[in-house]
Amino acid sequence: SSQRIDSAGGRYVESAVMTTVPQYGIRVPMLLGGREAPALAALLERLFGKRIADAFRAPFVLGDAAALRTLCADGDIAEASVVRRQGTVRFASIDALVSTERACVWTLGGLLDDAQFERLRREAQSTFLPFVDASGMVAFAMPALLITAAKR
Repeated sequence: SSQRIDSAGGRYVESAVMTTVPQYGIRVPMLLGGREAPALAALLERLFGKRIADAFRAPFVLGDAAALRTLCADGDIAEASVVRRQGTVRFASIDALVSTERACVWTLGGLLDDAQFERLRREAQSTFLPFVDASGMVAFAMPALLITAAKR
């Protein structure tokens, strides 16, 4: 659970895959929420308001395996298997983390303009400094829920 990860000192920011991935189909990770996600959401809300922060939060509500199984069943994927795996997500820098968010056109990439992303990049430097190692790399423990299902 996220509480076990937190109590062990783990860090992670949630994310989600919003479409099928070539070669993997629908067997792609649904990443769980973490205590660092609110840091980015709070920064977005402070800089750009609640609407932008809520757009960032919206895709990340599937961190509960039971809820994800129910969603699959409701979507006629009744025999879906949901398995939790532990991993790590790494970014070369805070700038790389922000660039990744910019590429997500269904959330921030579709809402913020160039000037807003530049402001986010600048502000993120201090917000995420506690999560940067000596080399400048950002790394979070990243548990994932993997859905496996067969197409009929």
